[in-house]
Amino acid sequence: MRVKFSTLREFVEHCNDVDSTQYAYDFAQVDPLLQPTLLDNYEEILLTRDTLLLPIRLDEDTVDNLLAFLTALTEESARDLSRVTPSRVPSRHSVDRLAPGG
Repeated sequence: MRVKFSTLREFVEHCNDVDSTQYAYDFAQVDPLLQPTLLDNYEEILLTRDTLLLPIRLDEDTVDNLLAFLTALTEESARDLSRVTPSRVPSRHSVDRLAPGG
């Protein structure tokens, strides 16, 4: 199952408190046809976490600093890659082009 995060902050906050976010997961975002296949196995999933990270909890200032650092790693020109996106790939299939920033 793939979870979609709208922002980098959402992703960091999810990773910072995976127990709470796991239990608060909204199954409504899953395609209705797939919902019957979902399992109520939170405990099993949580047991698979890397125990090295369990005691780490970032406070709000640390999250802000981490986000500033991660954002600084992305050069502004890298946000629009349309100039380097090919129109076709070796398989000769066309490439869907996203609008800049999309």
